[in-house]
Amino acid sequence: MTTDDRKSPPVLVMVSEVRIDFRKRFRRRVLFPGAVILLATAVLCGGALVVAGRGTDTMSALGQQLEVWRATTTGLDQLALAQESIGLCETCIDQARSPAPDAAWLNENIAARMFDLYDTDATYILDGQRNPVFASLRRETTDASLYNDVAAAV
Repeated sequence: MTTDDRKSPPVLVMVSEVRIDFRKRFRRRVLFPGAVILLATAVLCGGALVVAGRGTDTMSALGQQLEVWRATTTGLDQLALAQESIGLCETCIDQARSPAPDAAWLNENIAARMFDLYDTDATYILDGQRNPVFASLRRETTDASLYNDVAAAV
């Protein structure tokens, strides 16, 4: 063997050093930035999901409030129409204003109609001073003084 033959192994060592250097550079230039980008993307997507979830919750709550408002106003509108239709009945007014109102007639022509058409549980007829003249619970005539129990809520 000559001295020149011995010099060829260092080429193999250089290839090995280049390979190690390549791995370090690959990790530093490709893997690390890729991991940072992947982590940033995950954080941004997670944040976007949280914000979208909060927005969805807010929209859902507003939708539920709107539904309750619609149901309430629709029920109140129907009740107002029912009261108006009975309030325009001259015979009903005369009977309610009479000194001795006929409870059976008021129950049949007003309270029963309100119960059947509008599903009202209680019907109260008041005089001009807001004193109860007649009361009916679910189509049954009852003591007019029961109005005093619900008067505070009205």
